[in-house]
Order: sequence, then structure tokens, then C-alpha cells
Amino acid sequence: RNPGQGRLCRCRQGLCRQEAADHRNRDRGRARRIRPPCRDITGNHRGLGGATVVLPVIPGSRYEDVRLPSVDVDYRATCRHAVGRFLAKGHRCLALLNPKSVAAGDLESELGFRAAGAAAGPEVEALPSRHDGTVLGVCASLDHLLARPRPPTAFLVSRPTHALTALGHLIQRGLRFPQDAVLIARDHDSFLEHAVPTVARYQTDPILYAHRLSRVVLEITSGGAPRVQACRLMPRLLPGQTLG
Repeated sequence: RNPGQGRLCRCRQGLCRQEAADHRNRDRGRARRIRPPCRDITGNHRGLGGATVVLPVIPGSRYEDVRLPSVDVDYRATCRHAVGRFLAKGHRCLALLNPKSVAAGDLESELGFRAAGAAAGPEVEALPSRHDGTVLGVCASLDHLLARPRPPTAFLVSRPTHALTALGHLIQRGLRFPQDAVLIARDHDSFLEHAVPTVARYQTDPILYAHRLSRVVLEITSGGAPRVQACRLMPRLLPGQTLG
């Protein structure tokens, strides 16, 4: 008898047919094969009795070919706004530090950053840079940017942890904030409130986010279609010494 437990689908709302069969074999005392987790991330699963279990909404950004409704931060507009703040401070060479990610929100960030840089004119350089998400990777990405003949002086950093790493590394490289460079964290985390210098960052109202998400879920569960397929929230820019 295999003592292992059956695994739930990623949607956590039911068991796939194969996984249900595994449970029956376990209950009958038969040896069974432990299967990998269900890889159907579209949200459509065949549960027990053949019933369809549907994941109604994506709590995050979605790809263009995904038809499920979603609720998330408007990362494209956020990055366009950040570019505008950099330009208002007089910076003309800008960098976006993004992880090497396939997350839709990170891809949206890069699109917004590139578009805003292109719209600002030929004298503005908007340089997206990707790293592997490690401390060494973030530092290596910054070193590569600083080695350019025209190094960036404005940095928009995805992920709060990466923003903290970038801030420390740039200070070690001798840059002063905001005299020599400026930095904005695309995302908020409470630990950024304790950084010195204080980090300028975008923060989304969690109550508003929960309200919008629950509204979409209620519209679906009431039997109708959600009025908005892609609900995007614009975060608020919190000031910090890294922006001046």
C-alpha cells in the first residue's frame, strides 16, 4: 500500500479524474502511482462525477489571449507615470530593472516603460534590463548599465526586494540620492518604510483591490458576465528621498 496522499488540482476546487482514481486505489489498499499536480492552469477541470470546476477570475494580470476576467494593478500606466516623474526631475537616461519573468504584469511594465520613453523624444533613452532575481544578478545588471558611455541616472525597479538591493548597490557605487540618481520601486512592501534613504514607491489600496475582485466574483456567481473583463487599478506614488 502506498501511504502517499492524492494531490489537489492547482485550482484547489476539486480533483481531476486521474487523481480521483488514485484516491480510490488508495482506499482499496492497492499500490498506486503518485501523479504530478494537475497542469491545467486554464481553470477548467473535470472533477468528481464529471462536473466542471471553473476558476472564475484571475487575481493578477493576464495575457492578451486569455479570456478570463482579471483584477490587477495597471502596470503599464504605472511605468508610464514613473517615466513622467523621472523626466520632470530632469533625467534623460532611464532604466527599468525587471526579473527574467514570464509574468504578465512584468511584460506590461516593460511595454509601458518603452512606450513612455519613445513618446518623450529622441533625447530620452529608456533601457529595460532583465536579471535573474538574485542579489548578484541585480548587481550585475546595474554594473552593466553603469558601464555604458551614457549611464542611466533614473531607475525604476520591479519587486520591493530588488529595489532594496539596487538602492544599496548604487550607494556602494558612490551614487547619492537624489543628487546623482533617483529610484522608484514599482511595488510596495512595508519593509521599504524602514530603508535609509526612504524609497519612493507605488502602493495599491488593498481595500479597493479586494472590493474590485469581490465585485467581479459576485457578478460571475450571480449568473451574469462581469461588466469589466480587465479591471486595472492605478496605484498611488508614495514620496521618498530616492526621488527627491
